[in-house]
Amino acid sequence: MKNAFKEGRVLRYCFLEDSGSANGNDIITHIRNPSAKQEVSYNRWHKKMRVAVECAFGRWKQKFAILNEKIRVTPKRAAKVIIACAVLHNMMMDMGCLCQREL
Repeated sequence: MKNAFKEGRVLRYCFLEDSGSANGNDIITHIRNPSAKQEVSYNRWHKKMRVAVECAFGRWKQKFAILNEKIRVTPKRAAKVIIACAVLHNMMMDMGCLCQREL
């Protein structure tokens, strides 16, 4: 994952984690005590992406009340609920609906 970043390759997806998780094929964390320019740049990128994701979750929770509490359905159905919220959010953005009320 970090090599792809250094080489400028675009990855299809990855999971951004904090330092409590270990790096894996699809999971990336920040570099502790970065020494090279690329490592500092990578950490800066990682931080920006985590902030963007956390802000997106915050906006979704403002719009979709179901996301404010534990979803009491099977994991498969919970995934469908989250995908539905994402699709609705994107449709609202495409239509210019900037409302902040709950749905």
